[in-house]
Amino acid sequence: MNTPLKVLIVTQSLEVWGAERTLIELSKRVDHERIQLTFLVAHASPLATVVLDLGFAVVNHRFARHPALERNGGLQGAGVRLLLLEALSAWGGGWRLAPVLRRFDLVLSFSIWQAIETSVASKLSRRPLVLDLHETFSGRRGHSVVRALARLSRGVIAPSLSVLQRSGLEPSSTISVIPRPVTVPLDHPKIPHLRPSDILVGVFGQISPHKGVDSVIESVAACRSDSVRVLIVGGRPEEIRTDYEKNVRSSAARLGARASVVDTVPHVGELMSTCDFVVNASDHEAFGRGIVEAIAARAVPISIGDSGPKELIQDTGIGVALDSISELTGYLDSLADGTVPRPKVDDESRAAALAQYDPIRIADAYFRTLEQLAGGTMDGARPLDSSQTRL
Repeated sequence: MNTPLKVLIVTQSLEVWGAERTLIELSKRVDHERIQLTFLVAHASPLATVVLDLGFAVVNHRFARHPALERNGGLQGAGVRLLLLEALSAWGGGWRLAPVLRRFDLVLSFSIWQAIETSVASKLSRRPLVLDLHETFSGRRGHSVVRALARLSRGVIAPSLSVLQRSGLEPSSTISVIPRPVTVPLDHPKIPHLRPSDILVGVFGQISPHKGVDSVIESVAACRSDSVRVLIVGGRPEEIRTDYEKNVRSSAARLGARASVVDTVPHVGELMSTCDFVVNASDHEAFGRGIVEAIAARAVPISIGDSGPKELIQDTGIGVALDSISELTGYLDSLADGTVPRPKVDDESRAAALAQYDPIRIADAYFRTLEQLAGGTMDGARPLDSSQTRL
């Protein structure tokens, strides 16, 4: 019997959001006889509790500091001194991490900021690194860093073509596009509005600037008809709300009964099933699992701009893709006055769309790719070719 491939997943995971939920869904479906997963996370990471309950080993680690992120919010605009401190911190973090990596056959980096020190550790420990590219640095400087990380890695797995292209990468023999798995929420029946003319627009996920939540509220506020309402789901307890979330809540309050904000819920299906549309207005989104969850709840997804959510709408054939947030008000007004018919999610299209993101199917492709990048430990494994780079 072959020895299982020992894979270390490196992710700081100070919170459990979309990326971590993906990781959990993938991990639930790993073949333990072929792949042995261990998670390296930050101290007090909530992900540790979840994966420990699933039976996986966890290594707690003190990750390197990121002066540019802490002081400047990112690499873009950081001065020479901050960039030098960032490099020194990553190098030191790599030295501390390298001895841990030597106990494993393959390292999977699941966090872009930690990928720098993990890449250093990979070279020092001579352990192959695979980069799960579900987020990117912004700006030209950041994109150069991502390309450098890709060159230093054995392979790259991305959830959409757009997240690769954002950094100037393309699918190849070692760069694969594999969508994220999405567990279908419970099948909640659609609940009719008290007024049939009402249009409820939902926004789900973190209430943070890059999600464009404030822009969606502004678009709804600008609509001519008061039949257009907005539901924001993803709030935090009052004691830990950011200034941005406080401003979003204030903007929603000014709309009165036309807007409401709900704190994060563990399962979004029931709330999504009350919505007519679910909008993803993120500045950048690698995948956009909310698009698939909306389809499952029979709410029509709307994407703004070019990103992962637009790809999902194109791949499933369900939803509306708008070029910019400025188009949202006009589209909602045209629905309200009846000049544009309301799209629906029919059962046949829904079933076909959800099958594309079935967790069992996605997990099989994901772990096969890891095995092949590690050197073909799987029976019958062969090197990836360009025809395999998109599931």
